[in-house]
Amino acid sequence: MIGDIKFKKKKSLGQNFLHNKSILEFIAKSGGVRDGDYILEIGGGEGALTEYLLREVENRVGARLCVVETDPRLVEVLNNKFASSIESGILEILHMDVMKWGSDKHLMSRGVSGLDYKIIANIPYYITGAIIEKFLSADIKPSSMILMIQKEVADRIVARGDKGSILSMCTKYYGDTEILKVVGKGNFNPPPKVDSAIIKIILNEKNLKDKKYLELEKRYLEIVKSGFAHKRKFLISNLKEYDSATNWEGIFNKNNLDLKVRAESLDKDDFIKLARG
Repeated sequence: MIGDIKFKKKKSLGQNFLHNKSILEFIAKSGGVRDGDYILEIGGGEGALTEYLLREVENRVGARLCVVETDPRLVEVLNNKFASSIESGILEILHMDVMKWGSDKHLMSRGVSGLDYKIIANIPYYITGAIIEKFLSADIKPSSMILMIQKEVADRIVARGDKGSILSMCTKYYGDTEILKVVGKGNFNPPPKVDSAIIKIILNEKNLKDKKYLELEKRYLEIVKSGFAHKRKFLISNLKEYDSATNWEGIFNKNNLDLKVRAESLDKDDFIKLARG
């Protein structure tokens, strides 16, 4: 219910709204909003998290909040609910599909540069991987991301040892990850079928300001995605399908990697060695 209007959530947009106030406050404070920060919230929904993010922003000199929301019904709700904050200039509501949004162009127009903003959001679970990849691989990357996502996905992202996945390897190229809190399904309306988790991704500023490291980015991501393409195959077989011109046996031997290893058994540093050749 929004005001006197009965609001019907859309499953197609992943609209499961968090209503536990203590958890909303925890997410907002976990972002560590500082003076001058530019905060991006993806999927403002009914404004529950937005309200707590605004409290953090209002207490910091020069901090601003931008909310991207794709549902026009909710954009209207947000515009009405936070009209005074919009008028004061600390809040901006964008009616936009985040996956079609040119974040680099927008951030540049707001005077935001690389590693100079933060993402804090309860994101639609069905596009979790796409959202993380979009913003981490963008030219203007966030310094950190605090995200509410499906617990199973969070577990895969932070996995160590022989439980790697495309998402975990891609994420780890950019920085360190950890689960801050597990959140039960009962804290949402309507409740999803699975439990959730709040994850923190802190980007490695030193690596991401290293020209050589960034030049390796595209090759690394392609090798990771190709390596996990067919999980039953050995890694080297997948890589040969991706790039038949490269002497993969030579690269594996040079880096002391087993020719019969599978992608999930390697860590980030192993994939970096493969990317370097």
